Parts: sequence; C-alpha cells; structure tokens
Amino acid sequence: IVMATGTPTPVVTLTAGATAPTTLTFTVGLADTEKAAYVCLEKADGTPVPTAEKILTDGTAIAQAGEITVDNLKDGTTYVIAVAASNKEVYSEVKSIEMATDKDLSGPAVFDRQVAGGYYGEFLVILADGEAVGADGVYATIGAGRTMSLNLYQFAPTNMNNIVLPDRTYKYATDKSISTFHPAKTYCMVNDGKGNITKVEFKAGTIAVTKSGSTFTVKATLTTTDDKEFTASYTGPI
Repeated sequence: IVMATGTPTPVVTLTAGATAPTTLTFTVGLADTEKAAYVCLEKADGTPVPTAEKILTDGTAIAQAGEITVDNLKDGTTYVIAVAASNKEVYSEVKSIEMATDKDLSGPAVFDRQVAGGYYGEFLVILADGEAVGADGVYATIGAGRTMSLNLYQFAPTNMNNIVLPDRTYKYATDKSISTFHPAKTYCMVNDGKGNITKVEFKAGTIAVTKSGSTFTVKATLTTTDDKEFTASYTGPI
C-alpha cells in the first residue's frame, strides 16, 4: 500500500529579546521550512503587516533558526518585526511582534518642558524630556528619559507673585554666592526605562540663562563628578 502525503505546512515562532538604542534582538524558530525571511519596519499608523509572500520576496533571508540582531535602527522608536517561511508552494502563517529600541541617553540632554519651579531661597527649575513625576522633591521621567534640577543663586525676586528667573550665567561654586548654582541640588536623573534610575552630579561648569520676550534658553556645560562632559539645553517658558 502506498500512502500519499502532502507538503507539510511550515511553522515559525518569534520571540522578543534584548533591546539597545540602535539594535533589536529576537529569536526565530523554524519547522518544516525550506525558506524563511523577516522584515523589520518602523511602526506607522495604518501600515499593515506584509503577507508571507511579500516577506519572503523583499525581506532578509533567515539561514537557520536562532537569535537575530537588527542594527542601524533609530533610538526610542517602535518597530514591527514579521517573519514568514515557505515549504515549496506552501506558506506559513506570518508571525509578528512590536519592539522598541531604547532611548539614547548618552548624548547631550535636550529638554522640552519645565515640570516644577519656584523660589525657595534660591531659584528652582526642573526640566524634563518627557512626562515626569516627583517624590520628596526629586523628579524622574515615567519612561526612559532625563530630568534636570537646577538650583540657582540670585537676588530674591522683588515681586513674589511674579517670579522671573534672572538671565545670567551661573557658575559652579560651593559658597552660595550670587550667580552660582547649588552643587548638591543641581543634578540630572536618568531613567533607562528598564527600572533603573541613576543620579548624575556635577563638580564644575556653567549654566547660561538667556531670555527673549517670554522665551528662555538654558544651556548647561558641566563636568560630572566622574570627569565626564555633560551638556544640556532647553528653550521655552519658565
């Protein structure tokens, strides 16, 4: 007796792995597969996941099951990874996942908002590059990002109902003199988005504050306590 058997349907599995600012790693499993490929596409509203045929035609070939790393990606960006396989003329089901690259927190800090401030014997300005929350006066971003607390010494405001930060260059000093910044209260909080929040402190540098109309520009050029250069900027209301 001769029994005829059809071509087995290929099966793929897809599991998310490690993330970094410019790379994503995932693991692909393959069974009954003659050819396989993947695509890694920046997520956009309304863009459908490609078909298996499209992935196999235009995607990157997968030589064997295992771990795959895609590089040269944008930081802080969500991507759709889709995998498909074929066995002769039979196509697998498309498997897809969303993964996001980490935000690059190693370069200059560019803040886009003020989250707190006031005058408490010195001027306090807290800047952030994303949504932030505070606890006991210390603010950190909810997701990956940075906040910066500036404590600046200058003459007290003449009108406490309309506090305006004086536009000056504030220098590092420990004597609480005019036009200096408080070394213990001026720092940056870094949230890596993976449950780790670290504090960056400074031992030298300047914080320049300029004003045009109601728009302030803050440019910090500082040296961290572990001898690294740190720059930060902000433009907007204070």
